[in-house]
Amino acid sequence: VECALDAGEGRDCCAYAVNLRAHTRVRAATDERDEPGLTLSDYMRLPVSQYVDVPLPLGATMARLGEGTVRTATASETRDETFELTIPGLKFFSLEVAPVITVRVRCLGDEETVETWHGRAWDEGVDGEAEVKAGRRPETRRAAMRGPCVLIEIISAKVEGKLVESLGLNDMFVNRGTTAFRWRSIGDGSLDGPALTRTGFVDDEDAASEKESEGACIMGWTDIGVGVDPPGPFAKVPKGVSQRVGDAVLGTTLRVLQSVFVGGLAQDYQRWAYDEEYRSERAKH
Repeated sequence: VECALDAGEGRDCCAYAVNLRAHTRVRAATDERDEPGLTLSDYMRLPVSQYVDVPLPLGATMARLGEGTVRTATASETRDETFELTIPGLKFFSLEVAPVITVRVRCLGDEETVETWHGRAWDEGVDGEAEVKAGRRPETRRAAMRGPCVLIEIISAKVEGKLVESLGLNDMFVNRGTTAFRWRSIGDGSLDGPALTRTGFVDDEDAASEKESEGACIMGWTDIGVGVDPPGPFAKVPKGVSQRVGDAVLGTTLRVLQSVFVGGLAQDYQRWAYDEEYRSERAKH
């Protein structure tokens, strides 16, 4: 299969026989404390190591692996962190696997812009209509993302399970993905600002609705892409069927994970804002 993307580091989803996609957007309102240093904006700009404290559904776990590079963003230093996310019991047809995903988490400062993966856009100059007719799905590694936001990017992924090794599945797939968490807060003036968007640019079509833009809240956008060469007997399943089933499994799991996680962030913020003892304990991270 020809790929419209540059090879870059590792293969892209379009280089595989089956190309899966999932996208979610979720919102959680919160009771914001209007006090300097205790606003939602202050909380969301804390060191990203905080995420190990947020509960996950479906038996999923998140473990901190270590600290990454220190970057200077808008007159302050922010440290990238890496985490390992394990999601047990995903079932594709009769094959059950447990994805183990390594992610990088970083807080982008005001106006800080980076390029990242996106599964619903083409590279500039690519004829999207021709690619779709050829049975390919969009993706680019050059999507601009502007802060302030918390950006989570998949670095690598593997799967565990009874048949994984015998099928050689870890040599047959790639997992790409990004999550952007944004907020509306009195602390940085965003409460009265324009609608939140996935990329942080006002002309982004993936924007919060008027209703979603009311009050203090956290919003999360996630795009996941999986490229896979189906192993063994699964290779006989028609591509269209594999993609429909795969999209459904990914989409359902992603919606549950992100809804609970963003809701957990909102609840954790309220505890952090109003519970001084908890706040002091969190500061030790």
